[in-house]
Amino acid sequence: MNATVSIEIDTVPSQYRTSREFTGLLLDRQLHRPLFREAGPDLAPDLLSHHDQLGPKEWVFRISDDARWQESEAVSAHDVARRLAQVVDLPQLVWVRALLSACRVHDARTLSVTTRQRVVLLDRIFASPLFAPRHPGSSSGNYRIARVQRNRAILEPNEWTSGSVIELVTTSSREEGRRQFRDGRLDIGWGIGVPPSFWSVEDPGPFSESHQLDMHVIVTAGRNLPQTTASEILSQCGLSDGTNFGLKRTFTRFSSEYESPPPSCAAPRVASDRWPLYFTDFPPNREIATELARTLGNQLIPTVIPYEDYIAGAIPRDGFSLQIHSSQFPDDAGLLVESAVVANGSVPGAAKIRELSEAMWGTESPVERRQIAKDIERPLDSVLRRAVIGRLLTRFRCESALNFPRSGLFDFSLLEPRKANR
Repeated sequence: MNATVSIEIDTVPSQYRTSREFTGLLLDRQLHRPLFREAGPDLAPDLLSHHDQLGPKEWVFRISDDARWQESEAVSAHDVARRLAQVVDLPQLVWVRALLSACRVHDARTLSVTTRQRVVLLDRIFASPLFAPRHPGSSSGNYRIARVQRNRAILEPNEWTSGSVIELVTTSSREEGRRQFRDGRLDIGWGIGVPPSFWSVEDPGPFSESHQLDMHVIVTAGRNLPQTTASEILSQCGLSDGTNFGLKRTFTRFSSEYESPPPSCAAPRVASDRWPLYFTDFPPNREIATELARTLGNQLIPTVIPYEDYIAGAIPRDGFSLQIHSSQFPDDAGLLVESAVVANGSVPGAAKIRELSEAMWGTESPVERRQIAKDIERPLDSVLRRAVIGRLLTRFRCESALNFPRSGLFDFSLLEPRKANR
């Protein structure tokens, strides 16, 4: 019988099974075999391999010979094409519609994808779990869902997987998770967005090495706010030196160290004006919101909204919101996917960055692509009325090392139980 690895998760199954947030994508990574997979800093073929290039806008892919559903039926090119069509129709993925033009099935093992513009990193885009094909009641990944309860889900390995059984446990609080770990009932305590107390010297852990993921804290202005108000407040959003909430202070997605932001050109603040700062009550959001309110002279009013509203995109537009943005796929362009919509000309007032957007998606060199992304970041954030204030750090409570790809979407089949408690 397979051993069991128990992992604390900070959301309940009814939320993370929707695939609308990070934990949902992490689950998708286990259930649905990815088209391509992250292999350290590189990319490796998985369900698909890049077979041929028929021009700057047409890619040909081949299905892996061993790709199958758990009933042993082969995964086909039709399954992949069907999933791509579903993703293009998802309302929150307008950037995908801006990139993909058509998908054509050549035979059961081969398909081609045509893009609307030159895109040199389509295989990296396809590393996102979003694009992995689905089959009703079945699984093509390393795991299948065996049982779901209110605060627990059991994943059993498929026959081609040698990994442990996985138990996803939603604890009543992060303190409860810490107690369960110490009692030997958890192998891994969830480590993305943790209480500030977990970073104190009084908490001995044990903790896996903290990884620098492509996951950032963003402040966004609601669409009902005047542009002058949005620009004024966003230009002054930032955390104090020495803030220790489990994130690195930064104003850019493209630096591992803190850099001072450029001087603000905003007009003086009007002290009598106040606006809500919406956030979901997951650590360390409350602490960050409180700190932002303090540094801006209490012009922001920290206001909790339900997580269900957040993942449904139902954030009120009469104020600002604190959000966590993660990369959509493992590349610098994955941090600025909205530039795909700018590149096709559908964002008004963004003509000055359209050329850079087109260049970023079509540039072969990762070094050049990163530089273009850095050049486009602030103009794009200005158009979208948002500002970066920090990069989240990981703080997973466990006794063994955890190896994360840059997206944070790690493979459960590589996990092992705590030897001392099993």
